[in-house]
Order: sequence, then structure tokens, then C-alpha cells
Amino acid sequence: MNAPYKKVIEFYKNSSPKQHQYFLGLISDQMTFFNQETREEYELDPEFFTDFNGIFHQLNLKTIEGYRNIAVQRELSLLSLIDKERESTPTLEPHELIASIICRYCKWDGAFIFKLAEECFTDCNHHTFNKAFKKLWEKEILKTDHINKKNKDESNNK
Repeated sequence: MNAPYKKVIEFYKNSSPKQHQYFLGLISDQMTFFNQETREEYELDPEFFTDFNGIFHQLNLKTIEGYRNIAVQRELSLLSLIDKERESTPTLEPHELIASIICRYCKWDGAFIFKLAEECFTDCNHHTFNKAFKKLWEKEILKTDHINKKNKDESNNK
């Protein structure tokens, strides 16, 4: 076994059950399970936390095929929504149509739009860009919070 893997295994052996849980949470998005008999693939279900079941960790699995079916259903409903929107505003480009739909859906909430964009960039594996994007967003939020606090203080002093 390679030395880096030995270090990870030694760390895991010498850590507490709670640390095991944190470790599993950190790597959960990289874990895929395969049933050789049925040829099914599984991922951890993100709706459930990795938790203890007695002295064991409970990993709640969801079939990847289940995700695919849901994704196809969502894609079809999104496509029909885009088509409907295109009929009412035929001059908009596809990305403008989708942006308009998203903004209306989330009621122009910048934090929601940021999280959505961050997830989209993650799905596209633009992790380095995402880090810079997050720093820029946090800087903007801090600046906005500072301005809002200053305006609130000034209105309280009147």
C-alpha cells in the first residue's frame, strides 16, 4: 500500500468515532458504491447525514439511476417552461430566458442566485473559479452589510 494511503488509514484508526463521521462527511461527495451482482451504482443520499447506528456509521444510499430519472423529469419540465417562455418573449437568447425564469423563481434574491451559480460551476468542475467567485461574493456582501449598517446608524441618529 502506498505511503499516503497508509497515513490516512492510520489517522482513521487513531481517531474518534465523531472524527470518523466528520471524515466521512468530507469525502461523501466522492463516494460511489457498486453492487457487482445487480450492476447497480449508488451514491450517498444528500438528504440524510452520515450518522451512527449503534456503534456503526449509517450511510444512506440512493441509486444513481434514481437520480437520473429525477434529472430527466426535471429537465423535461424545465424545457417545457423554457419553451413556454420563448413563445412569450421570442427575442431573448436562451441564457437570458433561463436567467429570467430563475430570477422570478427566486424573487431576485442575490444570495439564492449566488448559491445556484456556485453549484452550476461546481457541476462543471470550475472549482478554482468558484473559490475566486466566492471570495468576490463575500467581499461584496461585507461591503453591502457595512453600507446598510452605516445607513441604519445614520437614520437612528436623526
